[in-house]
Amino acid sequence: METVNIKQAAQQLIDSLPENSTWDDLMYAIYVRQAVETGLASSRDSKIIPVEEVAVSAKVSFWERLEEFRQENNVEELGIDDDFLEGLRDKSH
Repeated sequence: METVNIKQAAQQLIDSLPENSTWDDLMYAIYVRQAVETGLASSRDSKIIPVEEVAVSAKVSFWERLEEFRQENNVEELGIDDDFLEGLRDKSH
């Protein structure tokens, strides 16, 4: 694993910013770099979730939340046609 000289990396980051950059621009650039480095490290360490697994999880979560909404609310009173919600479910399969 390559050792990073943090002062050199910070200087390169600062040098890459436009002359009229703000402190917020600098903080954002640092945040993005750190997020990318964290993601790359997670990938190297196999601490990632396959996209397909995330997609399935999000889809299941959506339908669970929709069903909770339907149980907690009178959709007819809200002006939502129950057939419309069923149509959403049919199109998603």
